[in-house]
Amino acid sequence: MKAIPLPDRALLLALFSYDGKTGRLFWNERPAEMFPTPDAALAWNRKHAGKEAFVSVEASGYRAGRINGQRYRAHRVIWKMLTGEEPEQIDHINGQRGDNREGNLRGATISMNMRNAKKPATNTSGVPGINWDKGRRKWLARIGVGARRTRNLGRFDTFEAAVAARKAAEHRYGYHANHGRHA
Repeated sequence: MKAIPLPDRALLLALFSYDGKTGRLFWNERPAEMFPTPDAALAWNRKHAGKEAFVSVEASGYRAGRINGQRYRAHRVIWKMLTGEEPEQIDHINGQRGDNREGNLRGATISMNMRNAKKPATNTSGVPGINWDKGRRKWLARIGVGARRTRNLGRFDTFEAAVAARKAAEHRYGYHANHGRHA
């Protein structure tokens, strides 16, 4: 799903303050020119200025909120505020989608983001890319190397040998150290 383009960086910096240590956004006081009447500006500022923004948490775990009626995810707003960029994706390095601290975010491609994914819920071996081949009675190791491309790393007599082959391949193909975490 393609993200909706964000407002320009100058507007985001005018609307929000960001605490990089906690990863939280706060509403800035807005000037009267942003409202139809001075009373509307006063009412909005009394209710929102200085308070935390983007407090809604989606079922997926991302923090979200609205700017001028359009819904955005907090990590995308924060990234644009910090860098002025809107990358294809933004990776939460530790895998916690609500953790928007500056050191936990990085611009990423889909491929980079997938190389920092948690262990799939359907995984039964405990290690991504490793499964038991019943027919050959060996452990099969595979790894994703590109858009819908999987490389077979071989079949192994022991689980440990299959895991070692997979870990070596993860290093060779630039997988993040967090890839395959449990949560």
